[in-house]
Parts: sequence; structure tokens; C-alpha cells
Amino acid sequence: MISKAEIICIGDELLLGKTIDTNSSWISLELMKLGIKVKYKSIISDNESEIINALKRSEKSDLIIITGGLGPTKDDITKKTICKYFNTTLKTNNIILKRLKSKFKSVGKTLNDLNKKQAELPVGANLLFNDWGTAPGMILERNNSIFVFFPGVPIEMRSIFKTYFLPKIKK
Repeated sequence: MISKAEIICIGDELLLGKTIDTNSSWISLELMKLGIKVKYKSIISDNESEIINALKRSEKSDLIIITGGLGPTKDDITKKTICKYFNTTLKTNNIILKRLKSKFKSVGKTLNDLNKKQAELPVGANLLFNDWGTAPGMILERNNSIFVFFPGVPIEMRSIFKTYFLPKIKK
């Protein structure tokens, strides 16, 4: 049973004030509708040690929702850091790769190597499809805590949350 949750938002753009964090407020409201109380929120930088420290600290919660850092750019290090924290590796998910190729083809573009990395997921992660963008979400568990990773783009995060995560969490 999930009784307490935590939200971690990752992104230097959030700390610098270039982007306003709307994700944590929206997530808090959605979790409240499910009877899950958010006990802690944090915004951290795109830094490996900051991410690992936040994940370690959060294990006191039943549910930890993390947004940001899943994109294809060099500062998006969340997936590599997840692998260190969960002692796993990245592996190409062929279903995601196929979806990405189709998505790019539908807009007349070819999938480049940088965007192919979006299909790499930590081994052992449960996949959450992204119908609006290229970075899928994922669920991992450790020490009786459920960690859910979402892209930081609000429309993508909300879509994944409602369409793929919510049915799983209601079970």
C-alpha cells in the first residue's frame, strides 16, 4: 500500500528560473485524488551525485516520482545515473526503437543516433510509453520503494501519467 510519496524534479533550468516547475504541483494534485500524500518535494540539478543522493534520501517514501533528464541531450544524464543507482545497464528496447522510427518517419525525418538513445532503457525497468514525445517513462523498484521516472516536458509527463501510470498505480 502506498501511503507517502515524494517528488523529485531534475533540471538546471528549473533551478536557474528559466523554467517554472509546474510538474510537481500537478502530480501532487493527482496523487491527492488517489489518497496518496506527498511528504516531500525537491528540485535538483542535472548532476550525477545530486541525483543519486536524492534517490537514496527518498527511499523512506513508498512512491518516488522523478521528472526530467530523460531526453537525448548531453545534460540529460538521468538514465545513466539510474543505472548506477539500481546497479543495472542500458539496453535498447526494440518496441521503443520501432515507435521512434515510425514517429520520425511520420514527420518526414530520419531517426539520428542521438535520438536512437531514447530507446535505451535500464534493464529491469517497466516501460511507460510516451505518445507525445520521444523519452519514455519507466518504473523501477528498490527496497520496497517504487520509483517512477517521467520526462520533464509537462504535456509528455501528464500524458504518460494519465494513460500508462495511473492504471498501474490504481491496481
